[in-house]
Amino acid sequence: MGGKTYEEERECNECGATYTAAVYIGVGRDTTDGLCSDCYSKQTEERIDRILSQYTDKWYRPDSEDKDIAVYKPDGGRAYYKHDIHAVQKIESWYGD
Repeated sequence: MGGKTYEEERECNECGATYTAAVYIGVGRDTTDGLCSDCYSKQTEERIDRILSQYTDKWYRPDSEDKDIAVYKPDGGRAYYKHDIHAVQKIESWYGD
């Protein structure tokens, strides 16, 4: 989404805790979709686990010191990522419904 943000106290949509949110100027949506950092991290980890389990044939762990995960491209090539969340985003983009 990008853009500039300002800080605002908000209540987590998941657990109800108060947290300081970075809110996009002109949009009013915060950068963590209404979740405190603990709930956002938990939701992200669950998303990673779900997508990697669902698309086991679309990725693998390369024998690399600087890249943790590789995703098979639709054209037969490979894309390498340092973090699982970036690979998950690409898997969803290329192979999601």
